[in-house]
Amino acid sequence: MRGQERAFSALLVFSAPARQHTFGQPVFPADLCWPLLSTGNLAHYVQLKLSAVHAFLHRLFSLSVVYDMRGEVDFIHCPVLGVQSRPQPKLTDSEVITIEVVGSYLGLSQDKALFAYFQRHYAHFSPALRLLDRTTFARQASNLWAVKERIWCWIRDEVVSYDPGMSIVDSVPVPVCRFARAPWCVRFRGGASYGKDHADRQTFYGFRLHVQLGWPGVLMRAFLAPANEADGAIVPLLVEGTSGVVLGDRNSWLPDLQTLLQSRGILLQAPFRKAHSPKAAAYQSPVLGRVRYLIDTVFGQLTERCQMKRVWARDLWHLRNRLLRYFLMHTLCFLFNQQDAAPSLQFDRLVV
Repeated sequence: MRGQERAFSALLVFSAPARQHTFGQPVFPADLCWPLLSTGNLAHYVQLKLSAVHAFLHRLFSLSVVYDMRGEVDFIHCPVLGVQSRPQPKLTDSEVITIEVVGSYLGLSQDKALFAYFQRHYAHFSPALRLLDRTTFARQASNLWAVKERIWCWIRDEVVSYDPGMSIVDSVPVPVCRFARAPWCVRFRGGASYGKDHADRQTFYGFRLHVQLGWPGVLMRAFLAPANEADGAIVPLLVEGTSGVVLGDRNSWLPDLQTLLQSRGILLQAPFRKAHSPKAAAYQSPVLGRVRYLIDTVFGQLTERCQMKRVWARDLWHLRNRLLRYFLMHTLCFLFNQQDAAPSLQFDRLVV
């Protein structure tokens, strides 16, 4: 799989189309339902409760069969079958994902800082943390990237409420190193490339993360592409399998692209490519502009809270895990706000 990953490094798909899962078979039974856990306190500091998130994820694991990337059974947690195909790790997979999700919410983007923080303050919650080495934890966490993807897709498709007929597409730069170090950077060689950061008005070396956001702010799909890939080339892949109105930025204003998507039942609305052109006024809409700026709020949360633009990973395997960790955290926070009938993207309210 890793060899295939390097060969396919030009484009990584981070989620399946809506109502489907990446590897063909649903992880969770269709008739599985239970009352969702509400938010609480995290040791008098974070309302995003550690035990609640862990209990939520643990119940998913206890009633599901999870397949590894080769399509074979990697491990089975099923009280009825009582079968295990490999020795149980010291930390359960639900505990590892819980630590990752809550750590991302707290802004702990490095595995070393994440592990040290929970080992110092929450060893009573997971006693095995005292006996575990950091490298073992990081290896187990990165190997669970497919599980995080499936949980994210399941929450997106089956739990949260959003309007799939109204979505927003945009991209954000993900530099892998400083620009001056790019000629000597050996990380992601053959995958990363040079691109333009239009917000900072400078050239960078790395990737662009292309995101489709469903109204009112849930992450639907995400593609990671080299920085030199144009937004117009990624949008058809990003919105495949969806329909309705899609809002884009000026880079998405391409008549041929709009015609192609219209034949698929997708209406792409984007402002004119040149802001100061006499034709720009005909394509300008203040209402749609305010709606489209919602994706900038999401990018700001991923960048500031999760430090997404600071890439610590050294290969695509670990970079994919980091991004999926952030997506799962963002979707869970969206879910908790929706349960409390609070504004969907006000994540700071989860902090006491």
